[in-house]
Amino acid sequence: MISGINCIDLIKKLNIDTHITTDNTIIIKKKVCEEIEKELDHNCGRIALVDLVNKLNVDILQIEEDCEYLIQNSKNKIILTNGDLLNKQYINNLINKINDSLEIKGILSILEFSQKNVLNSDFVFNLIKEKFSSNSNIIINKNEIYTKNFIEQQKTILNGILNSVSIPTTVASIQNQYNIHESAIKEILGNIKIYYPKLYINAQKNIIQNWLIQNGYIEFDFVKQYNIDNPKEYLLKIVPNIHICSNFAFTKAFCEQFEANINEIKHENFINILNWLPLSYQLNDVSEFINSLSLLRTLNKDTDKNDDNYIKQLKNFLVKNIYIKNCYNILKKYIEKKSIAYIQTKEYKIETDIQKRSTFLIQKEVKRLNQKELTDELKKQIEILNNELKIDENEVIEEVVKILKENLEEDYKYLLKSVFVPQNNEYQININEKLKLSDLIVRKYINLQMKSDSLKHFKDENIRRRLIDDLFENDFNELSILILAFSLMINLHDYTLFIDEKYNTINVDPIEKSLAIKNLDPPLSDLLNNLFQSLKNKLDISDIFEVLNTILTELQIKATPENEEIIKKEILKLNKDSLIQQLKENGKNINENSNHALILHLICLLIFQDSYNSPLFVSGKYVPSLLKGPLKQNNHHSDLLRYQKLIINKLKNKISDSETKNLLELSHTLIKLYI
Repeated sequence: MISGINCIDLIKKLNIDTHITTDNTIIIKKKVCEEIEKELDHNCGRIALVDLVNKLNVDILQIEEDCEYLIQNSKNKIILTNGDLLNKQYINNLINKINDSLEIKGILSILEFSQKNVLNSDFVFNLIKEKFSSNSNIIINKNEIYTKNFIEQQKTILNGILNSVSIPTTVASIQNQYNIHESAIKEILGNIKIYYPKLYINAQKNIIQNWLIQNGYIEFDFVKQYNIDNPKEYLLKIVPNIHICSNFAFTKAFCEQFEANINEIKHENFINILNWLPLSYQLNDVSEFINSLSLLRTLNKDTDKNDDNYIKQLKNFLVKNIYIKNCYNILKKYIEKKSIAYIQTKEYKIETDIQKRSTFLIQKEVKRLNQKELTDELKKQIEILNNELKIDENEVIEEVVKILKENLEEDYKYLLKSVFVPQNNEYQININEKLKLSDLIVRKYINLQMKSDSLKHFKDENIRRRLIDDLFENDFNELSILILAFSLMINLHDYTLFIDEKYNTINVDPIEKSLAIKNLDPPLSDLLNNLFQSLKNKLDISDIFEVLNTILTELQIKATPENEEIIKKEILKLNKDSLIQQLKENGKNINENSNHALILHLICLLIFQDSYNSPLFVSGKYVPSLLKGPLKQNNHHSDLLRYQKLIINKLKNKISDSETKNLLELSHTLIKLYI
């Protein structure tokens, strides 16, 4: 007897293609393929490779190899998909199932069919595409296959549904409720989102047309109320000759009647266009409507712009030139009287150099010529002339004054110059005022330097920048105006526009500053222009102090080093005394309801001044920044932090009795540092 090993060697030498089964049985490849085909037939044309392993007792790798061989030699009668072998009989059964579904339902979901038959959906799609794509009555997409007859049936159903709809309905709701196929919906309804029934469309049209017949116009917002998204397009469709504007549409008859009404201007000085337009018409719509009809061009045809009968549009009014000219003449007489009266006032201080030194005062007076004053005067004079104001004339006058004001200002400026009469050296410098103002400027300059130096102790760049911005908004601005007032004073110009009798600065327009500087000679005028430009651009503080220093030197009011030290000591003393006085007032009879936040603020400012020999002028919101930065190295820093924490708890109503006691003890301890 030959042993198993010798038997295997003998078969190998004979070059016979065989496999060894799991029970050590030798089986040739041809026999395995025959067995696979038998199992396929026995399982209705479909079997998994793993099932063949169990049935034939052959290794899975050998099964896969033999199946591949079998498929290659089957001439497409056997295929492999997702680990399953399928023969032609099984595939034909699949095709028959698909045909049956199409005959019965007209549509088949590829995904559902794949899941039901435990097949890959891509395989099913490719199978359907291969077998049915040549059929002109069948439509295939990635998700489903359906017949054209099915779509025709769906269209018939959809038409029935649409005939029963009486109000606007979303296409999505129709599709979802009645499960209508998307292709049928697209063929009948296209890409619309909402379906409007014919009955509704006819009702829409009747409402719009009836409104137009009754009123001659229609507002687009009104049209939109009836589910019409594009009123312009809709109105042009139902009324081809309608006149379209941005927010309204007008019938041809309305436009013709409007033009006839407008012709009344030929017999009037002005007319209000709004009297013949819809009540809801806005002022900004008037010009558009007038321009769209080219009415002004028609009314002014062959008429020169300077002619009395030339018509201008002022907002919602059409006004003749003659009316505007009459208004101008009335106001011209008024400003003539006003210019003569002005030179009698105390303010009109005449200088020796007429051309150079009158400009500032004249500009100041011209700026006072305001719209209300001119409007009130014109109304008064017209009422006197005609015994009454016509309807709408109040509004017309306001619009006329708006267009005349610029010319009247120029006329007034010319009149003031023409009546300018010099009075030799009437205006003189008050020595006491000069000394007081110069001393105030020097002290504010030194104080500002000390404030600026104090900010260097804040290491947080954002905090320091905010504090510097505060200096620009307040201190630098105030000092620059005081310097400008002093410059005008010593050069014999009116400075009262910039400071009051107590030397408080007055907020003025940049134009007024610029006009005032023009009355000064270089280099002072150049230095002041440079100063105000530097402040506007918020240049580096050191650069601005350099400009200020140069100006004070030019004005000869710069303090000597000795005087500067004296003034600094005075500022420090005054500031400290003021802070201690406030601390005394708020520290009396201290209890839990005392203003502890203010007390902490005052103590922080006092400690800062003592620590750095420099005053600090900041609000209470900067106390946390002080504690995080400049006061961090102070001996009392820990007490200040505890005090701050207790104050915050108190403000949040989250403070216990023991903490309240600590709050009062700490406040007494800290107050005693200065009282």
